[in-house]
Amino acid sequence: MSDKQKIHGLDYARAIFSIFVVLWHFHAAGTSTIFNSATNAPYSPSASDIINFNVFLQAVPFFILASCYLYAGTATSIRYLGRRVVRIGTLIVFWAVAYHLFYGGVDGLIQAIGKLNESPIYQTVTALETYSFFIGLIISVALSALAAYCNLAILILWVVLGSTAVCYFQWQTIMHGTIWTGSFWNPLNYVAYPAAAALVYRLTKSPSTLKLLGWASVILFIISTALEWRFLVNPSFFPGQGYNLPAYTRLSSMLFVIFALVLCLKVSRPAGPIVQFMSRNSLGLYCIHPFLLAPLNRLDLPLWLRVIAAIAATYAIVIVLRQFFLREEVLA
Repeated sequence: MSDKQKIHGLDYARAIFSIFVVLWHFHAAGTSTIFNSATNAPYSPSASDIINFNVFLQAVPFFILASCYLYAGTATSIRYLGRRVVRIGTLIVFWAVAYHLFYGGVDGLIQAIGKLNESPIYQTVTALETYSFFIGLIISVALSALAAYCNLAILILWVVLGSTAVCYFQWQTIMHGTIWTGSFWNPLNYVAYPAAAALVYRLTKSPSTLKLLGWASVILFIISTALEWRFLVNPSFFPGQGYNLPAYTRLSSMLFVIFALVLCLKVSRPAGPIVQFMSRNSLGLYCIHPFLLAPLNRLDLPLWLRVIAAIAATYAIVIVLRQFFLREEVLA
């Protein structure tokens, strides 16, 4: 992508949202009673809850929406889709294997692979219980190839039906205790994202309409967030993730990241060298920081110091790995 075509806002977004992933995993904003399996609606969220669920947890939805948007703008053929699928598939295999080798050695990896026979669908969609984000990404990008051929009416209908599906998943978990429908690793949480991304891409030709979409997303985000906190907190979600509000099975997440993407498209100022560095290494930060979570959490250090150490150490590791050991395909 040339400098003229480059979306400068995405540099800022990648830098910020990748940091949010680390902050969430360390629970930098603290935890509340929503992390207790007995907590139920009606529920009044604390400041910690708002930061955790309405800010930090928007990172994964944003990266998926942005990837779908970039696909809509650069896709040229089915061969391009094939290259994207192979690239993401490489990330899934490499980092899942590396994770299990790091924490369990060869025996741990063999044990993880052996679970494929016991629960093949679950182990596949969770990438052997590691980087489930990439499974959601590969499915979303594949659907983006279909969205590229849809007209505006079909895209709008897709978004509506996809949003309805998310509401159904919520109902299914609350009413019937179905774990997968309300879990963070469910790749169908993002079923509406390819159409939403394609819709945003089409509307870039009409700045006034795109601006209207951005404001509508903000208003609907506020409304849906209030409704989710009021009615969606339920112990049925706890088994799938360890807290009583679904991580990504929420309409508010899609609405938030649509607004964030529209905002990114309005940014014309190029990022400075620090932000560009963070953006360029956002994937590396996402993939490598889980290797440091357990070791750092065992140290008797203040939380803020562990977070800073994790971010700084991860960036340093990424630089070394990229320079001497690993190919760009698994880090950039």
